[in-house]
Amino acid sequence: VTKILAGLGLASLPQRGKRELPWKRSCATRRQKEDVRPIFWANRPYSYLSRTISWDEFPNGRWGNSTSPAYGELYDYHLMGLKTTSIRDRQRMWGEELKSEQDVFDKFADYIDGKISRLPWCETGILLETLPLKQKLMNLNKNGFLTINSQPRVNGARSDDKVVGWGGANGYVYQKAYIEFFASADRIRALQKLAQKKEFETLSYHAVNAKGDQLSNYSNQNSVNAVTWGVFP
Repeated sequence: VTKILAGLGLASLPQRGKRELPWKRSCATRRQKEDVRPIFWANRPYSYLSRTISWDEFPNGRWGNSTSPAYGELYDYHLMGLKTTSIRDRQRMWGEELKSEQDVFDKFADYIDGKISRLPWCETGILLETLPLKQKLMNLNKNGFLTINSQPRVNGARSDDKVVGWGGANGYVYQKAYIEFFASADRIRALQKLAQKKEFETLSYHAVNAKGDQLSNYSNQNSVNAVTWGVFP
């Protein structure tokens, strides 16, 4: 049907391999209008789909008020991905014996380097857009900043760009530089001190520990910070 409509000039066929959104849209009918997702789920799409399966509505246009009851709760399926591999396979990837913190740091660096295919927080390998950041990310991981998500700055790339492009024709896409990681309290305090310097005044950060204690420089704790968007004619 789509091909017939395209032949009549009433529709256009999607370009092969072209992304409709910055992430792969779900085939579920209930999610067809969903066009906004939090970036910290970018590397865990299957977990995100499972944990939001009971939602009555999905964000579109902008994220809005995440406390809305329509969005429901995030169900605790965050370890779902671990069930798809055997314990033995995970031991081969991540090792059987932990001798030091550096062993953990090195495994995270190995993931960035492509030596292992996944982490508990990353269901797939790194994206093409991550390759220019590869060495910097490896250095961060080897020094105790264990990255699980990142994206480079993009300022008005064409929507048909082979690496960062998405959406309709003749559009432009934008990204803020973003990084998400695990780190010790000492490292976070050191970063907070650096963030107070004038040259980093545009940097936004938000840290939270296992107890739920939060540290942020947001003036409005309920504000939404868009990090990926596009402009289309």
